[in-house]
Amino acid sequence: MAGGGEAARVKARRSAGRATDREITVVAAVLVAGSEKAAAHRRGPGSPTVATARRSGAVNPHVATKTTAPATAPTWRNRITGSGQEAPDQLLANPANWRVHPRAQQDALAGALDAVGWVQQVLVNQRTGFVVDGHARVALALRHDEATVPVLHVDLEPAEEALVLATLDPISAMAGRDEDKLRALLAGISVDDAGLRGPSTACRPSTGMSRRTARGR
Repeated sequence: MAGGGEAARVKARRSAGRATDREITVVAAVLVAGSEKAAAHRRGPGSPTVATARRSGAVNPHVATKTTAPATAPTWRNRITGSGQEAPDQLLANPANWRVHPRAQQDALAGALDAVGWVQQVLVNQRTGFVVDGHARVALALRHDEATVPVLHVDLEPAEEALVLATLDPISAMAGRDEDKLRALLAGISVDDAGLRGPSTACRPSTGMSRRTARGR
């Protein structure tokens, strides 16, 4: 009986040893398969291993797309379609125009046009035919019997036209100014037109005392 028991224990140890060998073999196979998949992913989605895994459902194509196609910021669209000359009496005033041009501004603008000429185009939306910017220039051109005015055409949806009409001037008015550069600029300018004298005087930097007074308020 003792000999039989010892034989059984030896057989059990050998069986245990064979089971351990099988486990090692399975673990090794799993590791090799995992290494092959990792290498295939590093090679890219065109490799046969990834293609095979994708067909079997083992690879998520959405994950691969996110890692290979980084998002880019959209580019700004160019809405300008052309430019040319138009008769001022053929341009349509925008019914939503909210800007009012007092006489002093009209005189100053007329003085600039007399002294220099056209340096800015009238903005017209070709989709609606309405003026978006430049109503005062068109009115002065009609008063001055100008045959044509320079026009810049844009293509805007009606809602976009309303947005530009509402924000173009206010955004420009948000700009600040460098007092030293303005002083140097105005020092070299001589204004003869009476309409331009008012704006040029208003643009002159205030004195140091008035600036201190303004800061103290």
